[in-house]
Amino acid sequence: MYHLEGNAYEHTMMVADYAAHLFGVNSFMHLVALLHDIGKIYSSICHGQDDWTYPNHAKVGAENLVKFIPQSHPDFSKISWYIANHIKPLFWRGKDLRTEISNLNVPEGCNIIDLAQLAICDIEGSHSVVPQTELLEFLQDFVSSRMIAVYEASKYGLEHEVLCSLNSGDSPAEALREWDI
Repeated sequence: MYHLEGNAYEHTMMVADYAAHLFGVNSFMHLVALLHDIGKIYSSICHGQDDWTYPNHAKVGAENLVKFIPQSHPDFSKISWYIANHIKPLFWRGKDLRTEISNLNVPEGCNIIDLAQLAICDIEGSHSVVPQTELLEFLQDFVSSRMIAVYEASKYGLEHEVLCSLNSGDSPAEALREWDI
């Protein structure tokens, strides 16, 4: 329904290519992009020819990550969190973002900016039957406003503090105001 690439492999490679463009080849987020839909392997249900669904594929993917990366990998928990949550930004429009984001319980080393950029990669790296222009613009504005806030905070050495505020659901203005920036 959402991807017209033909199969999950083609979609994944397109998303990974876009992530490589955005984050860099062999970057952490490039790896996450390569693994973002692994849950489709374990959650796929065929309803007939060319009619598949993948219920809870993000959660199932995070639960099965250990089949692809050893749990001892230093970034295992972070990769798992991104996989489990990669679909959520696609549903943020029109919702109370403070609640949506605070419910994510963003762990140390992860952030909502990269999560939203992963969602952008998911959109840009696929051919969709449903136009995604409005969603893409929303996510790009979301990322841009938060990156500007982090940049402003970096002038005062407060980028980590502002990023933590953003990760808890504060708007960019609230995050900066909290630190008198």
